[in-house]
This record gives sequence, C-alpha cells and structure tokens, in this order.
Amino acid sequence: MLNRVRSLFRAPNQADGAPPAAPESARQEPEQPARLSNFEYNRQLWDRYARDWDAHWANIEDPQVSAEERAAYLRFVGDEWGRVRDVEQVVAEFILPFVDAHSLVGEIGVGGGRVAAKVIPSVGEFVCFDIAPEMLNRAREALGAFSNVRYELMDGPRFPCGSKAAFDFLYAFDVFVHFDVHLLWRYFNLVREALKPGGRMLVHTTNLRAPLGWERFAGQESYSVEGHYFVTPELVLTLAERAGVRLLKASQADPANFYYNRDYLAVFET
Repeated sequence: MLNRVRSLFRAPNQADGAPPAAPESARQEPEQPARLSNFEYNRQLWDRYARDWDAHWANIEDPQVSAEERAAYLRFVGDEWGRVRDVEQVVAEFILPFVDAHSLVGEIGVGGGRVAAKVIPSVGEFVCFDIAPEMLNRAREALGAFSNVRYELMDGPRFPCGSKAAFDFLYAFDVFVHFDVHLLWRYFNLVREALKPGGRMLVHTTNLRAPLGWERFAGQESYSVEGHYFVTPELVLTLAERAGVRLLKASQADPANFYYNRDYLAVFET
C-alpha cells in the first residue's frame, strides 16, 4: 500500500529507485494568501454595515435612550454610536467656529450623514466623501433636502481632480480611529494638499492617554479595524508637524463628553 501511495508522486517516466521529482507546484514560490489593506478592509466593513443597518437592531450605546425613544433617536446611520448630544457639542466647538456661509467644506467618511446634517446649514457648499458606496447611498437619502451638497466616492486615499487647494475646511469624525498609522499619515497629506492656504482640518483619532481610550485598548487582545487602532496625541502632533500644519485647538479628556473622554480631536491650519 505504501508503494502505491509513493507511485502517485512519481514523474511519468521515473524509474524505480530514482528519487521522486518534486511536483511543479512545489518547485514554484508558494502563493501568498490574499491580504486586504487597511483601506480595503474599511471599505468592505462599512459597505456591509450600511447595507445591513436597521434601526430595529442597531446597538445604541447611550444607556439613557429608552425603548420608546429609540425610533426618534436613530435619525441617521451611526446615531447608535456614542451619544448624539456629544456629537452636537463636538460640532459646536470644533467645526462651526471655523466655517461660515461662504465656506467649501468636506467630510471624509460621511457615513449616514449624522455629522454632516449638523454642519451643512452653516456653510456655502458641502462635499460628502466616503469609501463605501452603500454609505454614500445612506447619506444621499438622509441629506436629500439640502441643495448645497455633492457626493464623491473615494477609490483610495485621494480626492477627485480639482480638489487641490480647494477647501476651506475638511474634517473626519470617528473615521481615523480605524486607520493604522501609515494610512493616517497618507490622509494627513491628502487633506493638507486639498486645503486652501490658511484652511483648517479637524482630525479625530483614538487616544491612549484618555480614560476611555485606555480602557478600550486594555480590553483588546489584538488590533482590529472594528476595535480601533490606538495612538497618542504626541504621535498625531508628530504627523502634523511633518505634514506642515500647525495646531489651533485640541480636546482635553472630559467625562461629560463620550468622545472627549475616549479620543483626541484637534484642529490644524495650513
């Protein structure tokens, strides 16, 4: 029986006693398994989330929202994350002071439009950027009443032609928390190049120094896109310095606001 098994691996003209020839596949370099980039993994993850999202099963993180309040609370995809009142505070303190009725503003990772809806009424023109087609569809549905909005699908860490030095303000809320450092660095440069001289950007990352940031990190066994990629303010400031932008305003840990107590938010100027 053993000889019969061995004969299956002989070359067709191999003589008995001669060393078996390695199969062709063994003589070639082994094919590496497919590995998604951080960008592509994010695209597939959020495309699937937007496609499958349903207000009936979305896990609301704010414990103060009752079952009776659920339908009214979930106005946008993403309202289940954090607390809506905390998002409103972030918009009031880190976005609206830096824009006006003439500003061209863009949001990277617009998602379901939960932040955009709070910004659009205060600006001249707004561009919704997202890497996930299904998320852009959700945004179109949610923001359809606004006439000063454009929608752009990003096929990589790059903006459409004509975006160089075009924007007054660009921001990404609750998006860069999922990026590894290399992708974060690419977006730093991308945003800087798309801003006018004196333009501003809001960067929102994780924060190992914040109480909830450390708590979440310590509870993870390993990195995952869903579980956030953890950085420190010092790392973000290093990237900003290398990108040639200067800090205007930064968040401080505050237990009264979910995002301030977990993450790092900073506005930079070109």
